[in-house]
Amino acid sequence: MGIYILYVVFEICICIVFKAHAIAPNETEYNEEELINNIFENITAIADSTLILQCPKKSNETEWKLLNDNNTNGKTLQTNSNVLEFRPVSPADKGIYACFTNKTWIVKKYNVTVLERPHFIKKMQKLILKPAGNTVRLNCKAGGIPPPNITWYREDKSPPKRELGDIKTNHWSLTLEDSVLSDKGNYTCVVCNIVGCINFTFVVEVVERYHNTPILTNGLENSTVSVGSNVTLKCESVSDLHPYITWTRFYNDPNNSELLQKSDSGNVGPEVYQLINVTHEDEGWYACFISNSLGTTSSSAYLQVVDEPTIFKEEPPNFFTIGIVAAIGAVVVISVITFMCIHFRQKIKREKREKMIAVETARAAIKTTQWTKKSYY
Repeated sequence: MGIYILYVVFEICICIVFKAHAIAPNETEYNEEELINNIFENITAIADSTLILQCPKKSNETEWKLLNDNNTNGKTLQTNSNVLEFRPVSPADKGIYACFTNKTWIVKKYNVTVLERPHFIKKMQKLILKPAGNTVRLNCKAGGIPPPNITWYREDKSPPKRELGDIKTNHWSLTLEDSVLSDKGNYTCVVCNIVGCINFTFVVEVVERYHNTPILTNGLENSTVSVGSNVTLKCESVSDLHPYITWTRFYNDPNNSELLQKSDSGNVGPEVYQLINVTHEDEGWYACFISNSLGTTSSSAYLQVVDEPTIFKEEPPNFFTIGIVAAIGAVVVISVITFMCIHFRQKIKREKREKMIAVETARAAIKTTQWTKKSYY
């Protein structure tokens, strides 16, 4: 009977131990449902700002990882630090980050989402000059996270309207077909998302149709570039007739020139000529010729190519030399002050002595005069 009681007690103890082991999780394991419910946090940050993630549990073995899509393993980013900093944070930092202790136990997971302010994707030209009857297309392409929306205004009124014809909008662009003189004005695109807004204003000028040579709106200018850089030369014009554009380089001999590019050579933008990885041999005069059936307009500029500027490393100050110079300066200043004090002191003594001599001389003269008078009487 006693043995039976001992056996029952032993069985009870074993059950208690196994249950306790089942309740207390091993440090290298975790319950995924508990993880999602208790230690998963969504973080939203704005690009170019500072983001700091902090692990709730401080440990000398804290490890930060960027988890894979299946929320396991991942790339180790930092060890032995309770915080993970992004200075600044960028859209590329989006992802799920986790801090571990003992290399396997996940303490906290952060789902980081990065928002980005709207920004224009390419540089835009403010003045748009077109002859009447041509198509005016305004492009205002922008990016951002989340993707921004766009609203068009004409003279601060939305939606924009025109007297003749319709205005077509296709997401990032606004189109005026068969433009007329009344279409000229200011057209503004306003691009916004939840982070902020940006805007750009086009000045549209529509002129009467005319038969003339092309009018240059953006000509060439002299420029200086470094060896190895890329150069873009641009000649923009307005022409009632379809223009034909050629690019030419002139050498020292006026009769020696080279045709570089022409409109029918298959280039997407004949008004642009590019030089890639320039050298000293590329230095010289470049010209664009814009022609139609009524004549030719040209623009030229000189391209100067220089070596990359040498960056001199600033040497640290020599404190020994500075100390010697300061000491010599102090000695000189003290010497000058001492000399001036001695000089003025001697001058004061000399003046005092001369004054005393003058007083004694005057007294002697007075006594002599009095004695002479007494002798006379």
